[in-house]
Amino acid sequence: MYKIILTEEDMLNEKHFPVIALVNEACNSDILTFIQNLINRIGSGYNYTTCTFWDELDDYEKTVVPKYDGLFVETENGEETEISFTDLQHYLELAIERLSETNSQALIDEKMNELRNTLQ
Repeated sequence: MYKIILTEEDMLNEKHFPVIALVNEACNSDILTFIQNLINRIGSGYNYTTCTFWDELDDYEKTVVPKYDGLFVETENGEETEISFTDLQHYLELAIERLSETNSQALIDEKMNELRNTLQ
């Protein structure tokens, strides 16, 4: 059963809808794998959303895409945004708080601490 974890009311910025969609998809797929990928600076794709780090772009893409520091997120409908790690961390923490009833909180907390240390 698909659960809506984050809603538009949770957005820090009106351009963050793709991030809300990404986090919801990751939470409904495998949030721990998603967080581990972020720790390892590996972009992910979940159903209708994808995210990419600058370092993952190929040489040609790096010549045409302006450099960004956070994460680039895109939906299949072409909605896209760049998000800082601080804002992404906010959304992940909010989602994890809402998921804590159904997941191993200790394991999620461990991964979030690792992510915080990696992205700073």
